[in-house]
Amino acid sequence: MGSFLHLRETGEAATVEEALHRLDELGFGFYDSLKSAYYQAHSESRFQAVLKEYPARRQLLTAEEAKRLLSRVRRLGPGEEITYTGSDPRLGELTVRFKDAG
Repeated sequence: MGSFLHLRETGEAATVEEALHRLDELGFGFYDSLKSAYYQAHSESRFQAVLKEYPARRQLLTAEEAKRLLSRVRRLGPGEEITYTGSDPRLGELTVRFKDAG
């Protein structure tokens, strides 16, 4: 949750709850899902990778760049599904389906 860490580091969110609400407002996910993922990552070792940071890959975006990227984000509604078809240099052609679990 790099955005979560950014909100906390910059002081835009003073608490975990504020950061999660702000991420919901920004369209990164629903508050309940974000909260569940955050606390699950703290309590279950299999989710620890969610919290890892990669400073070498960290970069600041201009507001325009961020707006362009966020305009491509899609929040799935109840029962909605989206399919991504593409190719990977190592895996070849692939299809990934995302479905709202709600």
